[in-house]
Amino acid sequence: MILLLALVYNGVIKMLKNEFRPFIVWSSARTASQGFYYDYKIKNDQIGHRLGHIPIESGVIDVGELFDNNLSFCYHINADHNNVHLDYIKKTSIEKNYNHIILYRKDLIEKWKSLYFALATGAWHIADTFVIVDAKWEEYSEKMLNEWPDQQVEIHNEYQKILDWCTDNSLDFQLVEFKDAIKNISSFTGHRNRRFYHHIPEDSSVKEKLTQIMNTHPFLNKL
Repeated sequence: MILLLALVYNGVIKMLKNEFRPFIVWSSARTASQGFYYDYKIKNDQIGHRLGHIPIESGVIDVGELFDNNLSFCYHINADHNNVHLDYIKKTSIEKNYNHIILYRKDLIEKWKSLYFALATGAWHIADTFVIVDAKWEEYSEKMLNEWPDQQVEIHNEYQKILDWCTDNSLDFQLVEFKDAIKNISSFTGHRNRRFYHHIPEDSSVKEKLTQIMNTHPFLNKL
């Protein structure tokens, strides 16, 4: 455990600013946000803080309670949203002097593979077991082949809005790319599962669409 914390300190944590303050990790699916959150929290001595993924479209977590107790949390950006909590979170995080970490994954093709694999196999976390021959590729083909690229445009539009908001309000924030985040995250599953990615159905049109988004979207193209 001591060695793990030392690695975390010398890796992901060392590059981040504003330690010992509550923080929001602005993230999206398959950016290693849960492992990143916990490792950053541990090193920053965030005793009592807990992970709270807050889907934009859902009120499953009492956001007021998080702020009342100065709790750090993740805000999970997705494409099927209405901004139920967003205005309140922005306003209150400024009042409460929160730090902001914008966690993103620039390689959308790898992100697509990661999500498709997790959906089809049920292997979301390092402890999840799966049988590759039982993977449900067809069950998620419509979502992953036809819907997902367009959803990524919407998601990165939201990322851009968060970045602009932080900049316009002179907030303490940092952009963290996925490859930097996973260097010292003990719970990251990708290294183990990537050797099975050749089972994912190939689709050149998806790769072309995602490559175009990576090359042209304002948020991803200028980072």
